[in-house]
Amino acid sequence: MANENPVIFRNRRKQYLVGMLHVPREINAPPVLLMAHGFTDDKVSDNQLFVRFARRARQEGYAVLRFDFAGSGYSEGEFADMTVTKEIQDLECAIEFAHSLPLLEESPIYLVGYSLGGAVAFSAAARDHRVRGVVGWAPVSDLRAVFSTILGEEAFLAAQRDRLVACRNDSKYFFLKPHFFLDLNHHDPARDIAMLSPRPVLIIQGTADAKVMPEQTHALFKTAGEPTALHVIEGAPHSFGFYEEDLFEMTLRHLEAWSRGIWYAVDGQECRVPSGHLHRFETLEKT
Repeated sequence: MANENPVIFRNRRKQYLVGMLHVPREINAPPVLLMAHGFTDDKVSDNQLFVRFARRARQEGYAVLRFDFAGSGYSEGEFADMTVTKEIQDLECAIEFAHSLPLLEESPIYLVGYSLGGAVAFSAAARDHRVRGVVGWAPVSDLRAVFSTILGEEAFLAAQRDRLVACRNDSKYFFLKPHFFLDLNHHDPARDIAMLSPRPVLIIQGTADAKVMPEQTHALFKTAGEPTALHVIEGAPHSFGFYEEDLFEMTLRHLEAWSRGIWYAVDGQECRVPSGHLHRFETLEKT
């Protein structure tokens, strides 16, 4: 198998989802990272964020599957039909696909979700205990507040009267159907992240994020069970542009610790899990 392999798998709606599988050399059953992209994003992401991280992680011995949700990138479907519920289902199908591959059928699975993909990852992990841990990069915690910021209150009002809602996210123009807005009411990332304990969670947030506000992420952190860590990158925007090295280093540092049965306490002290219980983590008190 080559280092980077295009893959295709189906979701529950029989749509083909397109992805890229990065595989480390000569490692049997490597830990696998499934990456969930953000709203109006794709498996490449801005400034090739996902590509660069996947290649870096592969060099560190991880397999990485990044894919396009239905209606995004090269996957089948129309973006106007997307909902958070459907993206959670797509990620669940990606987990099933990864475990169906002979190379990865015994691999521990971790999720890395960016922005809306963070909320999607928390929900999928809460439903599937095969997921060993979750990393959220600027994860959306208050769906209503974030999409009011991104789309404007006018979009929510239009969803009450129109069959198609014309929307904009930065330079991207697109339509959404009213069901997208109604579906937001069925999801609560704070509830989902609280269900993950004792599996570890890492949240990384930039202080200059204008879409996912730092105070929202701090509130999410406080609702999470143990062990959960919050790493704040001073000056980083929502895209983490120019701060990717810090983002990647902190993510890989924690993933390596989790795979060795170690969790970092708030003060940076290593806490080791008893041998033979690498999927369980000691409770650490937040400060």
